[in-house]
Amino acid sequence: MNIKEYWDGRLNLLWTYSAQGWRRQALQAGRLVFCTIRELTAGELTLRAMSLVYTTLLSLVPLLALAFSIMKGLGVHNRVEPMIAALLEPLGPSAGEITTTVIGFVDNIKIGVLGSIGIALLFYTVLAMIQKVESAFNFIWKIPRQRPLTQRISEYLVVLLLGPLAITLVIGTTASLSSNRLVENLLSSELVSQSVYLAGLLLPYVVIVSIFTFVFMFIPNTRVRLLPAFVGGLVSGLLWQSAAWGFANFVAGSSGYNAIYSSFAILILLLIWLYLGWLILLTGCQIAFFLQHPEYLTRVRRHAEASGATRDMLILTLLGLVQARFSDAQSGLNPAELARRSGAPPDLVNPMINNLLACGLLAETADGALLPRVDMGRMALAELLNRVDARSVVHRQGGGVHERARDLAEQLAQARTAVLGELTLNEWLETGN
Repeated sequence: MNIKEYWDGRLNLLWTYSAQGWRRQALQAGRLVFCTIRELTAGELTLRAMSLVYTTLLSLVPLLALAFSIMKGLGVHNRVEPMIAALLEPLGPSAGEITTTVIGFVDNIKIGVLGSIGIALLFYTVLAMIQKVESAFNFIWKIPRQRPLTQRISEYLVVLLLGPLAITLVIGTTASLSSNRLVENLLSSELVSQSVYLAGLLLPYVVIVSIFTFVFMFIPNTRVRLLPAFVGGLVSGLLWQSAAWGFANFVAGSSGYNAIYSSFAILILLLIWLYLGWLILLTGCQIAFFLQHPEYLTRVRRHAEASGATRDMLILTLLGLVQARFSDAQSGLNPAELARRSGAPPDLVNPMINNLLACGLLAETADGALLPRVDMGRMALAELLNRVDARSVVHRQGGGVHERARDLAEQLAQARTAVLGELTLNEWLETGN
């Protein structure tokens, strides 16, 4: 037995060994670690982390310019530089130089003289950054569809406005507490001062975990429960602080790189740190996904595929759910709710929804809810299925599908029509009541 076979056998125990109590939880944690490492080594997450590094370099200055303008209006703009310095602290002595350069770029941006086109481009650069993050998160959550454009813009702008306001609130609260006489008297107590010292050590972890938890709940175009988002944020926060400590030690002992790369060493270190930061964020998002969807914790990567019968069943299930809500005069369901109610995995439901939108059976509202585009209730089930198939066949015709294969597909559609007859969607739904 070679080493590979030995480790494969050990890894298989994570799925074949049965246990109860804390041992079962330990096995689940082992599956989570294995599947997360598997996704990292697959290459998609690392590729998206590199893409986000490039986007960050383009949008960092515009993002800080907007935040600087908002915070300047609130009178706390002088806090921007310490925030950037703290973020880049793992870069060691180079952090001060990079911070000064970035702040210089921000100071040179005069929003008042940019004009409407310049301001529009400024906002576009920042919104594109958030959109790229959402795209990476949606990939992890297996959601191919982003938010509608209007919803995207409004929610992104809320983040851009509330982010500096939240920072201002934290800064203002901290400053007011530090100058409060009652707080000063309490700090004179040894027990209280030790507690405050301990809280000061924990505060960076609490802040970073809270930020990551909010990001994991808000950014993906689906409903993320609090517990998976918090665990993902907790792991990301611990990894972030650990990586910052390790990277700072690496920079401190890498004087040889400065001799080789000269001034380029600063840029290289910045790129490496940005890459690590984004990779940690995507890792936490992946953990949150696995916790909310433990059915994906499999020995081999799961690829959701629907056979012919399963596909037809899923189509009718989705159309039936949408039509039933519409008939009851209730609000439409979004893709995440449809996936939950149908019991099918999101990476199977979302492509099917795209097909139903493309063939004109469903329509999407501005807030992402799905409604019937046509009077589906009076349409025969066979007609609905054939309509979806017709779009697929037309799509495949462009790929050179043989004439005899098309004839066979038409014969199968005719056979399905003969079996289902004239049974409509409404009649089918009523039989289940």
